[in-house]
Amino acid sequence: MNDTAHVPPNVAAPCPPHATPTPPEPDERRVVGWGAIADALLKDPDMLLSALTGRSASGLIGRLAALALSGTAAYGFVVGLFPGGLQVVAVPLKLAGGLLASALICWPSLYILLCLSGARQTALQVLGLLAAALALLTLLLAGFAPVAWIFTLSTRSPSFMGALHLLLWAVSCAFALRRLGLGLEALNGRPMRALPVWGAVFVLVCLQMTATLRPLLSPFSGWEFAPRAFFLETWFR
Repeated sequence: MNDTAHVPPNVAAPCPPHATPTPPEPDERRVVGWGAIADALLKDPDMLLSALTGRSASGLIGRLAALALSGTAAYGFVVGLFPGGLQVVAVPLKLAGGLLASALICWPSLYILLCLSGARQTALQVLGLLAAALALLTLLLAGFAPVAWIFTLSTRSPSFMGALHLLLWAVSCAFALRRLGLGLEALNGRPMRALPVWGAVFVLVCLQMTATLRPLLSPFSGWEFAPRAFFLETWFR
């Protein structure tokens, strides 16, 4: 009897499953473009909050900060048209730099006060919420820019223009701070009692920054910081 080797049937080895990349979260994918960010700021703050606490939060924070600075510079161009000359270039740089400095100065106190109020956000997430509030503020200012431009061309009173710019900024700041408060309340399930205190500090810092960076509505006088003075003193002078 001839021994024959038993040959097992050819069985195809199972193919390993292909590794598919994990798709980004829907909210993160929708806020990549500049238009999507603007729409989220104005129409869908909950989606923006979700993205700011997701995996791509750092990139979104950078885009929000860039939007805030570019929007402030654009409004500063309208402000600089009133005195004209080099102020058309200097005022946008001053206002954008002043907003950035004010945000960085007030960010640590915002994080500390929120922690004492029971907030659960990290320092980076608080920075993202602050950047979103500032971006909303500049979007509102951009909407008011045509109003300021009309008065820039039709009046010669620096006192009136200063009051007008202050009014438009105050309205925009009020809406931005309210949105910041609502977002923090939604994330933590409670109102942040210390936020109005911080909001008052932030407003004072921004107003004092205008005195430090003056002149804004008069002819260009150099890049040096103005002599030290309280902002109310400079206004009534």
